[in-house]
Amino acid sequence: APVLLMDEPFSGLDPLIRRQLQDEMIRLQKTMNKTIFFVTHDLSEALRMGDRMAIMRRGKIVQVGSPDEVVANPADRYVARFVMDERENMKRAEELLARESAKKKEATAHVS
Repeated sequence: APVLLMDEPFSGLDPLIRRQLQDEMIRLQKTMNKTIFFVTHDLSEALRMGDRMAIMRRGKIVQVGSPDEVVANPADRYVARFVMDERENMKRAEELLARESAKKKEATAHVS
């Protein structure tokens, strides 16, 4: 089965269009069941779109794994620094979701 190679296909797009095209690419990949090598320098895009990912440094692969594995268990300091911002963003998002959930529960509890 042929493999599709995409080299930063969404890099110059505005965030809304980029997100829509990412959604469409994910849908197409599932429909076609085709392997896609997707090259990006955008970690959040790689984490969102990839089943497996490779982190490269100076032309050499330094870690391969699922997005969750790479973020949770960086192979070295380079990968740790690379994913650190994303880990902080994920942590902040979880905290915000927890706060919003608590506010909704509180609002629901006070409705008469």
